[in-house]
Amino acid sequence: MSKKRRKFSSGFKAKVVSEALRERQTLQDLASKYELHSSQIVNWKKEFLANASEVFEAKTSNKKEEAGTEQLYNKIGHMQMQIDFFKESLGQMSLAEKRQRAMQTRSRLPLDERCKLMSISRSGIYYKPKKASALNERLMQAIDKCFLDHPYYMEYRMTSYLNKDLGYLVNENESGGFIIK
Repeated sequence: MSKKRRKFSSGFKAKVVSEALRERQTLQDLASKYELHSSQIVNWKKEFLANASEVFEAKTSNKKEEAGTEQLYNKIGHMQMQIDFFKESLGQMSLAEKRQRAMQTRSRLPLDERCKLMSISRSGIYYKPKKASALNERLMQAIDKCFLDHPYYMEYRMTSYLNKDLGYLVNENESGGFIIK
């Protein structure tokens, strides 16, 4: 039957090595006391002595790391303040100015991130509004003129005015949409 390999904790190893360094007992006595082989204790003792300097170096390196971490946190805080200022100044810009700023190609940020920072939709950048047709322009002018003379005309009456009096063929939905505008 095979034996299972034993695993020792670092605390146990430190205890055995500290007793070995005191040299109050022989390696054979320690080996029998802890049920180990004497070569195992020798290996642990060599490893401990080789790495003993790291115990004292850890304190100084931790201070350096803490100073570096503190500096990074300060930088993050400063950048967060810059981002907040940037977003506040963006709030004062018109939508067209935001879109134009997002389309600037010299930025290294991807377009979707620029849009997210500026709180605009990416699809709105590519949108080109259609210009009103000439017929719609004439209809809007006729409605405006009639509405100034007769402010009580609503969709039904305005539609009949456009159809009968001016000869346009429009339905109530079209004339109502122009009245709302």
